[in-house]
Amino acid sequence: MNTFLDLFWHFLGTDQGKLLVGFALTTIAGGALAYLFQSLSWRRQVRLDLYRQRYADGSLLLEQLSSMVDRRYFRLQRLIWVVADRAEADKIATREREYFETVVEWNEKLRSVHNRIRLLIGEGEALQFLDYADDFRPDNPQSLHYRFVKAHRIVMRAKEDLTLAESATEGVNRLNWSVSRFAYDITTLFMRRASSLALLRAASPETAESKARQTSGPNDFTDTR
Repeated sequence: MNTFLDLFWHFLGTDQGKLLVGFALTTIAGGALAYLFQSLSWRRQVRLDLYRQRYADGSLLLEQLSSMVDRRYFRLQRLIWVVADRAEADKIATREREYFETVVEWNEKLRSVHNRIRLLIGEGEALQFLDYADDFRPDNPQSLHYRFVKAHRIVMRAKEDLTLAESATEGVNRLNWSVSRFAYDITTLFMRRASSLALLRAASPETAESKARQTSGPNDFTDTR
């Protein structure tokens, strides 16, 4: 055994041995570097693909959200206009039916949109869209959904009592400012996160407070009758 080791070490000291050792080390080092570069390239490609997918998902969400918000607001506005103008009952009924079509669509997508906003944009923005804590502050809601609920209720009351038509119109006009501000803020934030690649950041972890605020309350949805 010792003789074999002596011969082996002697061979390594020869030119042929040095060449063989150099070749082996070069091969191993080259393979390791190639693996490292390939791994880094793969990770970069995965991140890039994920970013592209999240950007596409976020853009689609903003488009769908904008359409959903605009449709409900515009039809609510058309309803209060005919109520305030004391239009014929058939015309009011038609506008009301058109409006409630958007209410059904809204309620069907409410939680889904809330969750997608939280995943793709942020928890704070999701609560700006829907915050069940507004169940306990109906006169001063902070989230867009409950501001729609507030405007909805006053328009429904005005339909039954025309003396409330003016205040209902003012309420719908105030809702317009909330809609415009929400749309601007959420789009601006999304584009800022996109430009800084922050779309790859995971959604904020739930805190006990935020989890409680996302729990369904007694007045989750607008009455669709």
